[in-house]
Amino acid sequence: MDRGRRRENTEYTAQEPRSVKDFERALREEVSVSTDFDLPLSILVARSQHKWIPENMRQIVGLLRRGDLIACPGPDEIVIALPNTKLEDAKVVERRLREAIPESAIGIAFQEPGDASHGLLCRARAAAERENLSR
Repeated sequence: MDRGRRRENTEYTAQEPRSVKDFERALREEVSVSTDFDLPLSILVARSQHKWIPENMRQIVGLLRRGDLIACPGPDEIVIALPNTKLEDAKVVERRLREAIPESAIGIAFQEPGDASHGLLCRARAAAERENLSR
């Protein structure tokens, strides 16, 4: 998959949430790899009206693949990167998240040509915020 290019650190998996700093570093690397090799990348942001509880986290991690990235930037937000995932497949994960945690607002963004990690993340957050406001 990485066709001769080695990632700095492949330890960022959905086994447990990572620190925001580690997540952002891993996301920049995923954006770079996706751009270099024309691979899809999707981001999901889930927002809760309450603080995430460990049971929610276990449910979310259980829905993800080993290579997916997850972080909790705040008590009410979870950010998930889905490397090598087309928008249609990311929508399947989004639907599963909605079923597991129906009280959350979920935003989704797909990497477009020229996207940096920050822009991609901002679009997913904005989508979650729009959904949250429409409730």
